[in-house]
Amino acid sequence: MSDKIIASDERLSKIQIDKLCAMLDTILPASEDRRLPSASEMSFVDYLERQDPDYFEVLIFMLETLDDEFVRENYDARYDSLQEISRKDQSIFNGLIRHVYTSYYENDRVMEAIGAQPGPPFPRGNTIEAGDLSLLDPVMSKPRSYRKGE
Repeated sequence: MSDKIIASDERLSKIQIDKLCAMLDTILPASEDRRLPSASEMSFVDYLERQDPDYFEVLIFMLETLDDEFVRENYDARYDSLQEISRKDQSIFNGLIRHVYTSYYENDRVMEAIGAQPGPPFPRGNTIEAGDLSLLDPVMSKPRSYRKGE
């Protein structure tokens, strides 16, 4: 497990970091050829700090439901533990999955590995003249039901 990416965060204890790495590697393990990294190799804690710092409370609650042996268990046992969390509160677990997938697929290394260009998809190659509102013409031509404020 790689805890050096996550370890700098003071919100989590060492055992919580270890549990988080094991959890992330269970949700998104590395590909066998290592072309695609595991989720624990991403800057998940940094992502949460930027995108949803309030989520740490939920994350810590989930980590505390896992016993300390979780980090030493094999993949199947860790998977079963995460399935149990999912069954107990699917909405909380779905929030975790959403955050893990988002942080993973925003990573340049992952984007390159799946054949996508890293970085934002727009305005790559698109030139927009400042103040040119003609691009909104297709929207404005829609029936009123699609526009608010009129």
